[in-house]
Amino acid sequence: MNSHNHPNLKEALKRIQTCDDTRHNTLDLSWLKLYKLPAELFELHWLKYLMLDCNSLKHLPPKISQLTNLEYLNLGTNVLESISPEIKKLIYLNKLDLSCNRLQTVPLEITELTRLKYLDCSNNRLESLPPGMDKLTELECLHLNNNYLEYIPLEIKNLKNLRLSVLGNPLKFVPKDLATCIMNYPQVCLIIRKNKNSYTP
Repeated sequence: MNSHNHPNLKEALKRIQTCDDTRHNTLDLSWLKLYKLPAELFELHWLKYLMLDCNSLKHLPPKISQLTNLEYLNLGTNVLESISPEIKKLIYLNKLDLSCNRLQTVPLEITELTRLKYLDCSNNRLESLPPGMDKLTELECLHLNNNYLEYIPLEIKNLKNLRLSVLGNPLKFVPKDLATCIMNYPQVCLIIRKNKNSYTP
């Protein structure tokens, strides 16, 4: 990216340089209309908190794997269509926000982020979830509102501390085994009935 053609890039590079100079563990690059991440960002390997929300990012590149100390990553409100499988290397990640993008799938490798406690995939285009979601044994909050999900994997019931939000999906049924973890469970079931889809009690 040329900073002359993209004036906000200059601001992004300034923030990155400041973070580099101070060794601060938090970096906010939100609201800069970035469509590509500067290469200099991936040299800040000590970062723990990274805000990239409200930009114009279409892809999360493999180089994200270089930020191995990240605990919090906000990618909400971009135009993301894909997430690199290399995200699996962010082993300390406990909060990941992917909301308000254009994702049709999330990579299988996301199930290797076993320290995740919060995952927001709401307002995307997801038609299914990757198998192995029950590997995320620390997961406490999973937002899936406003996607294209017709089914919820029954394996999610194994996540004992999970609160699951699924409103705004064309669900065909919700197994009763998931009743304890689904937020607004009666409302979800009522919506399914009103849509005249089959319901499994």
